[in-house]
Amino acid sequence: MRVTVIDYKAGNLTSVVKALRHVGAQVEVTDRPEPLATAERIVLPGVGHFAATRRLDETGLTPAIRDAIGRGVPFLGICVGMQWLMEGSTEAPDQPGLGYFSGICQRFPDGPQKVPHVGWNTMERCVGPRLLNDLNPQEYVYFTHSYYVPRLTLMRDRGGELYPVSAADTQYVVNFAAALEWDNVFGVQFHPEKSGEVGLKILKNFLEITRSQAASGRAVGYVGPSALGNCMPSAPGALPQAGMTRAFGPECASKLIPHSLEGAGSC
Repeated sequence: MRVTVIDYKAGNLTSVVKALRHVGAQVEVTDRPEPLATAERIVLPGVGHFAATRRLDETGLTPAIRDAIGRGVPFLGICVGMQWLMEGSTEAPDQPGLGYFSGICQRFPDGPQKVPHVGWNTMERCVGPRLLNDLNPQEYVYFTHSYYVPRLTLMRDRGGELYPVSAADTQYVVNFAAALEWDNVFGVQFHPEKSGEVGLKILKNFLEITRSQAASGRAVGYVGPSALGNCMPSAPGALPQAGMTRAFGPECASKLIPHSLEGAGSC
């Protein structure tokens, strides 16, 4: 299975490539958009400042990633790579993210616990996520970050059903999203390449997800065709520039409404 790893000079590239090869992937590394046109799977690693993602815009990688996701190519963002799937981060307010998911990454508030959050912590797996298949409900994985994706996004269809996009949550200072998934797009805040056998299992799960399985959207967060009616992305293969609720054009945007998960209980 071929995996294209994106090099934007901010990822923990060597460790990610080594881990992917360990679980059987044929890995190619690119800092150019052209190879993404034929990519079978894409991994976007990331360590450091959110502003580093500006290079994705400057090199043409952002539209190439957007096009690949629109074609159904499975995509995995790691750490800053997951944060980039959001609309942006307070770490670099002038640098937009991909906007696949609505919301802004926030810095952990000051308090008795040290920031950054570094080390092993448990994640509480939600029901159904494919990326975390066959893992125990609470597994230890390795984190190192000062900014987090809020556990806040639900999508509601016109029938009133809510669909969370958080595949797993972790508690540190606040309760935050440790993993996200929606159709063929996946993200993890922790580092699977540093998380031992659990991390390797997660990467193996990513390799085993086929395009048809990704498109089925049976995991956490999918709003199916019956919920959306004829609403489709506003252009063939297009994805939202800023926010999941704007993915489907102005006539359909009202069918997807972000809601707070806080107080909603366990996922």
